[in-house]
Amino acid sequence: MLSTSGAMVPTELNQEVLVLDEPLPTAEELTGIVDQIFTDSKVPKPNEEGMSKAAEAIVGLSAFESEQRTAMCLSRSGLGYDDLWERKRQAIEQVRGLSVWRGAESLDGIGGYEALKQFLRVASSTWTKLRNTSRFCFQDSTIRQQQISSSTISVGGEAGRTGRKNS
Repeated sequence: MLSTSGAMVPTELNQEVLVLDEPLPTAEELTGIVDQIFTDSKVPKPNEEGMSKAAEAIVGLSAFESEQRTAMCLSRSGLGYDDLWERKRQAIEQVRGLSVWRGAESLDGIGGYEALKQFLRVASSTWTKLRNTSRFCFQDSTIRQQQISSSTISVGGEAGRTGRKNS
């Protein structure tokens, strides 16, 4: 049985079904996919900024979807970045319950809430700076967070799952 992502298997069939969940490609893998498509098509590769822009446009898609959608947006003159974003939007909107908001509103159009708007501007600026400086920073903190989440803390002197007691 083949199914789409997010489909629920009935409880009665849980033991009879093998679920294969392919992880999304990393930024490096996406850049490799784009690079390979340019190499195979013998179209001149864009500069590093162009490669990064293409990889950013396909983040969140599976490796297969990324390859297919990038190839469809490639022409002799290069990659259509706007077309690539549009194809990604179409892929997102094919998933039930998801849509892409493309409004032109900004925080300036909201009356009041000055403290919140200032916080969001600072947070957005900080996120952009961090994202541009190091891709590995976020992977490391995710791994550390998973390690912290997977350890158990016992309460009231009882042993946790790991068998350790509070000291």
